[in-house]
Amino acid sequence: MQYDKTLSAKAQSNPTRQKLIEIIVDIYFSRGGALQVGKVAEEAGITRQAFHRYYGDLLGYIKGEKDVNALLPKSAPDSVSGLLQVTQQRASELEMRLAETEKKHKAELSAALDRHITSLMNNDITLFETDSVRVTLDKQTTFISHLVAQLDQVKAELTKAKLNTTNQKLVGTPGSRIVYGPNLKPAFTAYKKNGVYKAYLGEKSKEIAKVIEKVNQHENTSTPLIIFVDRFISNFEDFLGQLPAPRTTEIVIRLPVFSSMEIKNLIRKIKKTSISIHVPECPSVAETVAQRKFRASSAPAEELLAAEKADHVHLFKGVDQVVHFSVTSRVEK
Repeated sequence: MQYDKTLSAKAQSNPTRQKLIEIIVDIYFSRGGALQVGKVAEEAGITRQAFHRYYGDLLGYIKGEKDVNALLPKSAPDSVSGLLQVTQQRASELEMRLAETEKKHKAELSAALDRHITSLMNNDITLFETDSVRVTLDKQTTFISHLVAQLDQVKAELTKAKLNTTNQKLVGTPGSRIVYGPNLKPAFTAYKKNGVYKAYLGEKSKEIAKVIEKVNQHENTSTPLIIFVDRFISNFEDFLGQLPAPRTTEIVIRLPVFSSMEIKNLIRKIKKTSISIHVPECPSVAETVAQRKFRASSAPAEELLAAEKADHVHLFKGVDQVVHFSVTSRVEK
């Protein structure tokens, strides 16, 4: 499973993306028209090529492969209420137009009957349908059918919007994310004091044990747990920003461990049934060295060497997913 930045996070930092999302939602829910790449790109003031190159992840919503409802801000229920209000207003307007047209149609039909009854014998009333009358009736009938079709479409959209609102009420508020990470300051202090790497490891193990204890204090064992394996080449806060917004409560922890055996031993101590591991990687060795030098210059040399020689993490029992992602663009392996 490939992770990208959440649509909401992207839109907040990219006005053009936000404008594209608003156009897609507006066309789909308010205008009732067909979604087309060229039309969406033109309204946003960009070229079709720019859309495909920089905003290709929105293509699925235009093609109908993704649910446009996912673009609605989950933390702003007023947006759905606004759509309901606009759609309800459109339905009311169409119903009024339909009633007025039917009234006009009846009046014209009655007038036509009156005109012809005066000129025809009672026995010939059934033959009054002249060409002019048929043309008038056909036009009115066609127009009414068109209004009825529009009204049915708006009612269908209104029903769908109401269902979305109901589903949001059932789901409740967006989920929360609980983040834990070891405090390595005592480990750094111990290492600076005597330069003994074992002292550093001892303090680090204590802090990691505290993190595991906090995770296990959450009684719900089905709460998803996301483990960020820190290799000193990426920022933990950046990783958190790249994760999709949680739909339920989830826990994210940072573990600076490099041995597969150590990772497995820690997993055995965790009382969670849904666990995924995320491992950062750099495209090249040179970039890995540069990132590590920049981000962990104060770490013990032995720790940096252990990170450099870290084991490749594979899927194993007790883990649902292992994701290796680039520090620039996350990819699943």
